[in-house]
Amino acid sequence: MNRMNEVAVKSALAPLLCLAALAACAPGGGHPAESQAGSATRTALEESGFQVYFGDLHNHSNLTYGHGSFENALENAAQSLDFFTVTPHALWPDIDQLQGNPELEWVIDYHRTAFVRLRDPRYWANYIEKLKQYNVPGVRITFPSFEIHSLKYGDHVVISKLQDMELPPAGTTVVELRDQVLDAENTIITPHGIGYQSGFRGYDWNYFKEGPQTPFVEIYSRHGGSEGSAGPFGMYHDMGPRDYGGTMEAGLRRGFRFGVVASSDSHAGHPGGFGDGRMAVLARALTRDDIWEAIRERRVYATTGANIRLDFRINGAHMGQAITDGETSRRVIEVAVEGMNQIDYVELVKNGATLHREHVSHTPRHDSGGGPVRAKVRFEFGWNQVSSTDRIGWQGRISLSGGRLLKATPQFRGAPFTSPQRDEGGHVIPWESWVSRITETTANSVAFHAMSESNPAPMHSTTQSITLDVEMKPNDRFIAEVNGQAFSHTLAELLEGSRSRFMRGWLTEAVSFNRAVPESGFMVSFELEDEASREEDYYSVRVRQTDHQWAWSSPIWVGAR
Repeated sequence: MNRMNEVAVKSALAPLLCLAALAACAPGGGHPAESQAGSATRTALEESGFQVYFGDLHNHSNLTYGHGSFENALENAAQSLDFFTVTPHALWPDIDQLQGNPELEWVIDYHRTAFVRLRDPRYWANYIEKLKQYNVPGVRITFPSFEIHSLKYGDHVVISKLQDMELPPAGTTVVELRDQVLDAENTIITPHGIGYQSGFRGYDWNYFKEGPQTPFVEIYSRHGGSEGSAGPFGMYHDMGPRDYGGTMEAGLRRGFRFGVVASSDSHAGHPGGFGDGRMAVLARALTRDDIWEAIRERRVYATTGANIRLDFRINGAHMGQAITDGETSRRVIEVAVEGMNQIDYVELVKNGATLHREHVSHTPRHDSGGGPVRAKVRFEFGWNQVSSTDRIGWQGRISLSGGRLLKATPQFRGAPFTSPQRDEGGHVIPWESWVSRITETTANSVAFHAMSESNPAPMHSTTQSITLDVEMKPNDRFIAEVNGQAFSHTLAELLEGSRSRFMRGWLTEAVSFNRAVPESGFMVSFELEDEASREEDYYSVRVRQTDHQWAWSSPIWVGAR
């Protein structure tokens, strides 16, 4: 274990911080879909003044090019996100360099058509007005935005704190936006798709300018992962494979300070979809000022779409901060995670190398005395024949025969589009999105109305799901009434393993109660001590669940005294 043998490790599967209550304690926060029963325990994170809020600041609809209406995108975002934007494509200053290649004519055409449409003053005014309508302080915060492409500088999203954002002149480059055009206090510029090859819309760190206007970079979306060469999620879009030069790891090794986030980059009118990517912030409250302050201070982290809750500190400093060793040069590192499903491991990374990895048993223990057990159960539904183009409507309710439902978290998603879809004749395929909802949550039940499409390939899931956080005795039952059918399973059965059911016979739509995971499987915490390895070290945390949902913290930088 080399370096890991030198750290004093104190760990336990009981949580360092009881993160479960975070959403319930948020002033005016949480969604009706995530309402909680019972009292919430104050947590160390809350006592430091912060809550965890989830959002998506980069996603698309048919506002410019893409699929799914702007209205459905807003509705989908409102079901599960605390803050969000819906992003129109606005500029590509060096698009003329693509001229002369017949294979790219369609790409050039749909971009230029979209840019012209967006600059209609009435069209832009409608965009701003509808975002304002969805902005409800204490419930959800919306931000206007636009995207700018560049072969030279890479792709960026510009996000405004101010609700009345204006478009910059056509042809403006991202460097001109940053240095001459934008209000630096009220805008941020986020590089994304950074893992693509530089010169072909990948990121070039030579143009990075550290500071609060670029507080973070996007390292995960439907395009794949840009953590580093060895990170999970390759890049298989037609924009090309991953190139190390633009990755997060390359930027950190050059000594830059920045946080990390994920966004869906969905082109299907479904912000923050499960598995597509979303970000989290540690903020004092769900207000525009507080979310913006957390963003600018880099108190952010990335997830693949699951609401994994993460608290990571060094000597009391939160993720995103840069600090200096105290008199003793003793670095106390604290990590606490609450997953949405079975955690595989939590890893502490120092200067790009693993410092400590906390593995979690895949057969987690729970109290077998017959008393109440806290567990998380993912109720998943979808499937149907791969060749089917039919959408399946779902309407149902999951009730508990005993115990209580602490929280029901929607894990819905849209179609897996990252660009306009064409038919064999080269025409854009007409396609409209849908809105899935949790319609009611009580102390012991959750009702929902949703849509699903068949999985496009055996290893490519597009199923929908709801995760139930429950406290029940092993013999209490989950009672499902779904699409006119009723069936049930005890918590004891689900702690043993998953249970599935075809709804209309083999090769039709199906449901699955995934295996129930007790607290020892989704709560992890540890504390360790470390010391300086060089003039300034950077630390971060990554979390992997067994369902291949991930989270990545922003770094903490610690300078030697």
